[in-house]
Amino acid sequence: MNRYILIVILLFVISITLSAVDTQKDNYLMFGYAANIPEQFLGFRLTRVVQNGTGFFLDLKTSLPMIESRDDFYSSISINKAENIFGDELIGKDESWTSINGGLTGFLSGKTAIYGGIGFSFYDTYRQYYDSWEILGTRGKYWIEDPDKATTKVNLLGGLIFLLDDRLGMQIGFETQPTGASIVVGLVF
Repeated sequence: MNRYILIVILLFVISITLSAVDTQKDNYLMFGYAANIPEQFLGFRLTRVVQNGTGFFLDLKTSLPMIESRDDFYSSISINKAENIFGDELIGKDESWTSINGGLTGFLSGKTAIYGGIGFSFYDTYRQYYDSWEILGTRGKYWIEDPDKATTKVNLLGGLIFLLDDRLGMQIGFETQPTGASIVVGLVF
């Protein structure tokens, strides 16, 4: 599924949830920056914690830089075309992860909750070539996707949610695909 469609879906869910927020002290909504270190440094998470029930979370994270959004990325050029038709030289490789996750939250005590969930992580690899005629890309350097290496993996994640004060919260945890530490800092509503 296209990353941009996932972003639109997540933003739609956030807007619906924000319109139905219960402002009681023990029930809260947190929205903020999310990262899965060391692979994904751009992301957002929406978390709902309910004292006498089960809450939820949704998140979307991606790697930086986002090669597919660069001006020197060509989706219409295959590896065969770059190497065998153009005769361009392979000069680099990079990878990218995009994850969409969801799950449940459980109230533990006062300012602490627990979360656990599942999601999908989309792994893509890219190749950078040099065009000696410098027609393509930036000074002849351009990126293409390596579709044979692309894969989708199931991501398991979990951790703890802490309220730092009435307006600021933090989440720490783990993820399996890509393997890393989840960090979320967000505003509490």
